[in-house]
Amino acid sequence: NDTNSYPDILPKRAFSDQLRFVFVMGLEGTGHHMWLPIWTDCQNKSNCDCAPQIEDFTFGADQMRSGMFGAFTGKREVEQYVERVISQLPSKLAEDQKARGSDQSVTYLLNTLCVKHKHYWSVGAMSYPNFMNGCRSWSNPDVRLMAEVFESLGIDFRVMVVVRDALDVLLSTTVHRHFGRFEPTGHTYASIVNSAMVDSQLARLDPTFFKCLEYEKFPAVPEGMGSFLNVDHSDWTFADTLPKFYHNVARAKGAITQHDKALNKLNNLPNRKKSYEDLNQALKRLRKICGLDQ
Repeated sequence: NDTNSYPDILPKRAFSDQLRFVFVMGLEGTGHHMWLPIWTDCQNKSNCDCAPQIEDFTFGADQMRSGMFGAFTGKREVEQYVERVISQLPSKLAEDQKARGSDQSVTYLLNTLCVKHKHYWSVGAMSYPNFMNGCRSWSNPDVRLMAEVFESLGIDFRVMVVVRDALDVLLSTTVHRHFGRFEPTGHTYASIVNSAMVDSQLARLDPTFFKCLEYEKFPAVPEGMGSFLNVDHSDWTFADTLPKFYHNVARAKGAITQHDKALNKLNNLPNRKKSYEDLNQALKRLRKICGLDQ
């Protein structure tokens, strides 16, 4: 395609205070499951909801080996998935909004809230990478592709990017949950941050598509995050609600003593130190594109 039909940086033209789709983007270990009670509270008291079932967007059979974002999905298959979503989404939205009431605004969560639905074990929480399999470096969602689909339909799409300290990410995944060994996990995640999250996705989106927050600063959130997500209303705001669920975040952070012990070990284990440094450098790039390096 020429640059006009497929721009290097996708401009954002769709804006709406009535209808918004949101994707929570972050490495595995940045708290995807933590968001479920927060969004559920928003669903009960504000305007959050699980997106109308868009199987081709979220479905990843065989633990993300297939589906729109599958490691084994070729270009032609991706195009077929995209065409199907574009053709099916308007009617699904119309049905959902008719039941909801056309005058009510809604923010649909594409992941994190929807993990409570029956398809959870098929789609996962859509972290980077998503699921444990032999193709983890390629088992990633694609917010650039999502943005293209929603923009083609004139639908307002936003990405909330959660950034966390490199060592905390590695502790969460390799120590707390035993998802893999420290060294290869660090290198794999560094590659994912550089090639997928930054170079091919966020760097190719107009910055108005995304807004970032730092895990370490919870329960404080960036100013304007609630309005960016379009979830703030008179009786419910994002900034006021997050502290109520802060105990989930605090527990997920782990003990400080364990963090310090792991940090001390890095100085005596060259391979571990290198994998940590690789991920740390990659996350610095992510923080820079997020505007968090100031």
